[in-house]
Amino acid sequence: MRREKGFILFIALTMLALMTIIGVALVRAVDTTNEVATNIGFVQSTLVSSDSGMEAATTWLQSNPSLLEADSVDNGYYARDVELIAANQLIDYTGSVTPGNTNDDVDWDGSGGGPYKARLISGADVSGNQIAYLVHRLCDNYGSPGASGVRCARMSLAATGGSSKSGAGGSSGRAISTKSQVYYRITTRAKGPRNTASYAQSTIVIEY
Repeated sequence: MRREKGFILFIALTMLALMTIIGVALVRAVDTTNEVATNIGFVQSTLVSSDSGMEAATTWLQSNPSLLEADSVDNGYYARDVELIAANQLIDYTGSVTPGNTNDDVDWDGSGGGPYKARLISGADVSGNQIAYLVHRLCDNYGSPGASGVRCARMSLAATGGSSKSGAGGSSGRAISTKSQVYYRITTRAKGPRNTASYAQSTIVIEY
């Protein structure tokens, strides 16, 4: 009997230590879950904000047709796409494809981080995200699309200019005309709290 004295105390202390460890693990698990949920919320917020960058870039393209044949660096616009000129010339939009090499990076916020300067939309949105966009015309040279030495990714749409009539007296009517559309690639970045960043890319066509 003397040998058994204090055995219950040992078991109680062991169980107490185990319960303490389990409690600490639960607290850490809850904190991690909350952290992950918060980060997911920030990412979703920046993805939604990217749409605003797409709309701003599209509006600028449609409002400035006279500026689309040459670079407009201050507006984040480039009239030719280096990826069409040479297959080995790529743009590192995130800065993580070629770490340590800034020759193909994008300067998203005016810090001088690369040769391609994006247009930063002034002021943060309601979610606290900073939005910037970069536009490339999918052409291999400057100038008017379709001009000599300028090849662009484009499509042509046939459009009738009127009706025609035929009969004994001949035919009359307007000739069929064609409307050309050029492709533009828009890339946006939305940077939010906790250094969260989301990138989005879309290709649109605009008639010229």
